[in-house]
Amino acid sequence: MKTLVRKHYHWLVAAIIFCEMFVYGGIVTSISIYTIPITEGLSVDRGPFTLTEIPYGVLSFISAMGTGWLLRKFGYKTLTIGSLMLTSAGLMIMGVSPDLVGQGIGRGLIGLGYGACFTAGCVWIIKQWFHGRQGLVVGAVSMASGFGGSAMSFVFSRVIVKFGWRTALLIEGTLPIAIAFLYLLIYNAPEKIGLLPYGKMEKVTKKMRQESNWEGFSMKEQYRNPLLYIMCAATLLSAMCVYATHTVLNPHFQDNGYSQTAAASYSSMLMLIVAFVKLLLGWISDRYGAKLVALMCLGCAAVGQWMLSDVSNPVLSYIGVGLFAVGLCLTSIAIPLIAFPLFGYWGSAEVNGIVVGMASLAHLITAPICNFIFDYIGSYSPSFRVAAILEVCLIPVYLIMFAMADKQRKKELDRKNIGCP
Repeated sequence: MKTLVRKHYHWLVAAIIFCEMFVYGGIVTSISIYTIPITEGLSVDRGPFTLTEIPYGVLSFISAMGTGWLLRKFGYKTLTIGSLMLTSAGLMIMGVSPDLVGQGIGRGLIGLGYGACFTAGCVWIIKQWFHGRQGLVVGAVSMASGFGGSAMSFVFSRVIVKFGWRTALLIEGTLPIAIAFLYLLIYNAPEKIGLLPYGKMEKVTKKMRQESNWEGFSMKEQYRNPLLYIMCAATLLSAMCVYATHTVLNPHFQDNGYSQTAAASYSSMLMLIVAFVKLLLGWISDRYGAKLVALMCLGCAAVGQWMLSDVSNPVLSYIGVGLFAVGLCLTSIAIPLIAFPLFGYWGSAEVNGIVVGMASLAHLITAPICNFIFDYIGSYSPSFRVAAILEVCLIPVYLIMFAMADKQRKKELDRKNIGCP
């Protein structure tokens, strides 16, 4: 049994990360189901309420930006357990808070867990344990947040209706604690127990070997690289476009005549589709490259958001949700996976944290903007259409970015005269 467990321990690690992403990803992707119940319960407008997103956005930004340094200092296991406990505390504070201050504190604690518990931490630990099939494993593990968002939207929207939003938040707050116990089984790297990363001895192609030789530049050199700043700007803008729809999708449906449970059904369907799409995009990334995945996400997001600006037709709304589900994978799958081919081995971990931080900053900026626009004109639809147009305009920017990265990589490999047998 011990030999069998050691042989498949890589997949046990992946399974535990899947469970963690199911819970934490489900929490952050389904949080919009509480918007209307909390604002009505506390008798506040949506604009002021979304200011509670500021602590979440700021602290998740800081958490993601510092992920590389924090992981090296404390290790993935310790950092993630601590982050899960903070998330639990945040949800419970939100559940008992009588005002917006407590809601902001609770959201801030959830934001502190973002770096370790979400995309940046997930990609980092998978790269430690898996050298082969990284895209597929990242996709498989990341799909857990889709399943979690779908399940939590479905379950807790009904708990809200029957028992109230405070009870729902308190129950949800117990889930991260349960996952923290599973992390006692995880090691920070396979070398800690005498194993090799999965796929370490696999046969690789000439192209794969060339890419593995691409060490990239140090972070000191990356900070002088214009590509880094273009990547940050493109990530910020594209994430703002995606969040312009995702953060308000549930109230958008309710504002257009759908009931609480009907609107939650669309949110649940969105996250369920996202779960399967992540696995598919991970496979496409391994086979055809992460750059193609990024372009697919941008295109589908634009079409889906344009369709969702008018949800009067339920059938077309489901199609829009399906297309937008592909676009929603931009920040969780496409951008983290393109960090390595664009920046190389040495820079990819830190760059991943930076670009995920840009996505957190986008969430911080976008949610208040969209809700204040709603308070002013009474609709989210114009925000959806503007976001769709901007995403189409960003496609050439990504193509330019990819061309710059290929040129830098070729120049550096030629300079080092790296050959492959």
